[in-house]
Amino acid sequence: MSDEQSKKPLSEGVFDTWFLLPWLAFVVALMVFIGLPFANMLTVCWVKGTNAYFHQGIRIQLGHGLHFSDGSKLPQLPQFLAYALAMFIFVGGPTVALPRILRYFERRKKKAGDGA
Repeated sequence: MSDEQSKKPLSEGVFDTWFLLPWLAFVVALMVFIGLPFANMLTVCWVKGTNAYFHQGIRIQLGHGLHFSDGSKLPQLPQFLAYALAMFIFVGGPTVALPRILRYFERRKKKAGDGA
């Protein structure tokens, strides 16, 4: 059995243990630094409107209970749905896209190797 035949394709071995911890750290950082602010913006735009977020400067305050910066209470359902959407986009998207991207480059490399 040759060395190339014994190797697993890149797309199958993506989430082995050597890659899993850095990938989890990347996805968590992506969610914390991009996904959560996006979800908060989405919640304010959904409940109060885009004018409130972009022109009046209303934000979500996380201090003593969840409420908007104008003092009104934050509804739970829009916040939950916005966080779920952000998690789906910023965690699920890259996790699904990575094996597909690796599969594409693996096929491209295989074609280049066959043509040479």
